[in-house]
Amino acid sequence: RNPDDYPNIIQRRVPRQLKHFAFPPQVTIHNDAQRPVTVLELSAPDRPGLLARIGMIFLEFDLSLQNAKIATLGERVE
Repeated sequence: RNPDDYPNIIQRRVPRQLKHFAFPPQVTIHNDAQRPVTVLELSAPDRPGLLARIGMIFLEFDLSLQNAKIATLGERVE
């Protein structure tokens, strides 16, 4: 799979309101003590195409996703 196969999926503009409430994304990565998996936790400002961008990164690095929990809390995604 080539990320360039999806050129326009994330080309929308960020609303002006989101720019004012921006905070730096926070990423933590750790190994699960119970299972042989790596856990990635992300907290970032919500914006159009964020999930698509994350998916493209997984495609680019050929990462396998076992489970996802996604929550939107106001302007924040976790």
